[in-house]
Amino acid sequence: MRVYQAILELAVASVEATKARIISQAQAAGGYVESSTAETLVIRVPAARFDGVLEGILLLGDVRSRSIVATDVTDQFADLTLRLKTAKASRARLYDLLEGAKKAQEQLAILREIRRLTEEIEKLESSLDALGRLVQFSRITVHLVSRIQEQGVTRSAIPFRWIAQLDPVRRTTSD
Repeated sequence: MRVYQAILELAVASVEATKARIISQAQAAGGYVESSTAETLVIRVPAARFDGVLEGILLLGDVRSRSIVATDVTDQFADLTLRLKTAKASRARLYDLLEGAKKAQEQLAILREIRRLTEEIEKLESSLDALGRLVQFSRITVHLVSRIQEQGVTRSAIPFRWIAQLDPVRRTTSD
């Protein structure tokens, strides 16, 4: 069982348009947006489609940096599963002891231990569910940088306002 995570930085013509295309790719793959800021987008995609979505995103701009990490969580999953099985078996034995207990003090002590084990079981089940979601859905973090910013040109530095309003990737003048 592996958890995949990619962190990318892309130089793009339009940050907003590229974010929309990335979101569309994620949703088409069965994924979703985990978080979004002005220039950073974090998406989750099914692990089986991670490579395909990643390659599609890399085609949307010039790659400035790329980092891919795969973390093996097999041992952690096996450990949590074994601890859960043991806790459930212990709780079942305590229920049997509770039926045979004669004294009220003995019954209270057993009930306290049953409650403690029940809480531990709930925590272990929650941890297993969270780990399962991490394995099922891989995370891709994309930081987008506008090519105009990358070149050090700001629109306010352009002396003619009509030129500053031109967009290099879409039609902004009439015929």
